[in-house]
Amino acid sequence: MKPRWIFILVLLFSFYPVFTQEWSEPEMLPEPINYYLWWNHFPFVTYDGQFLYFASNRKNRATDDIYYCKKEGDSWGEPIRLNRHINTDNRIEHSPSLTADNKTLYFVRYIGAYSFLDYDIFYSTRQDTGWGPAVNIGPPVNSGWMEWICCISPGGDTLVFDAVRSGVVASPPDLYYSVKTDTGWSEPRMIFPDYASNAGRDNAPKISGDGKTIYFFKGLWVHEEMDIYSTTWNGERWTAPLNVGPPVNTPHRETTPALSPDGNPLYFSRVYLSGVGGGTKGIIRFHRFLSPIGSTG
Repeated sequence: MKPRWIFILVLLFSFYPVFTQEWSEPEMLPEPINYYLWWNHFPFVTYDGQFLYFASNRKNRATDDIYYCKKEGDSWGEPIRLNRHINTDNRIEHSPSLTADNKTLYFVRYIGAYSFLDYDIFYSTRQDTGWGPAVNIGPPVNSGWMEWICCISPGGDTLVFDAVRSGVVASPPDLYYSVKTDTGWSEPRMIFPDYASNAGRDNAPKISGDGKTIYFFKGLWVHEEMDIYSTTWNGERWTAPLNVGPPVNTPHRETTPALSPDGNPLYFSRVYLSGVGGGTKGIIRFHRFLSPIGSTG
C-alpha cells in the first residue's frame, strides 16, 4: 500500500468518532418545565421552532393537560395551560402537534368513563380569541378502539399515529398513517406492513419537518425497556426501525420523542425509577440532545 493511502486512512479513522456520534450528552430542561413531582411528556416543537407544546399533570395529578412555552433566546418561557376548549377538568388531553402555520392543533383526548381504550384524536383551529372548540376527527382515523398518540405533518395533509385495533386492552399498538383527501381522511395504513418483527409495541410517532423521518419509541407500556427508534422514507416505503442507540437510549425508559424543525435538538421523555410516594414510580422528564459541533443534525 502506498504511503499516501496509509496517511489518508489514518486521517479518516482519527475523525471517525466525530462523524458517527449523532447525539451529545443530555441536557435537562430546567424548572418550570420539569419538576420531580410532575409528569411532563409528549413534547412537540412547532415547525417554526418558536413554541414547545407538551402534556403535564401539574394542575391535576390525576389527569394530563396540554401546555405550551414560547422560545426566549436559548431557553423556554413560562408554561401556559391551553384554554377550556382543549383542556377539560376531568379528562386526559395529551399528544399535541400543530401544522406549520400554527393554525390547527391536533391532540388526543380520553372520551370514555370505564374502558382503557377510549382515546380519540381531536383537532382545533385557531381563532381570534384563541383555540376554538375541539372536534373529533372521526372515522376512519378514529375507531372503536384506541388512538393513543398522533402527529400532524407540516402541511396538514398526513397524520401519523399509533393505535390498538384489536380491541384487547393488553394488545400492543402499531404505527399508522392517513392522508387528507378532498373527501376527508383516507383509510389508515400501517407504516410497517412488511416488517418481519412487527408485533406491535410501536408508540408515539413524530414526523420531521421535511416529512422524511419518523421518530418513535418501542416498548409495551411499563413492563419493558423502552427505546427511541427512527425510520426514513426511501421513496417507496418506510425503512425498518433503527435503534438510535446511546447516549439517547439507556437502561431507563425513553419515550415520546420530538424533533425541532431542523432536526436538532431532539426532545423526548425519560422515565426514571425512584422511591417516590413509598414505592417505585416513574418520573418523566424532558431531555434535549444536541448534535456535536460540525454535525448537520
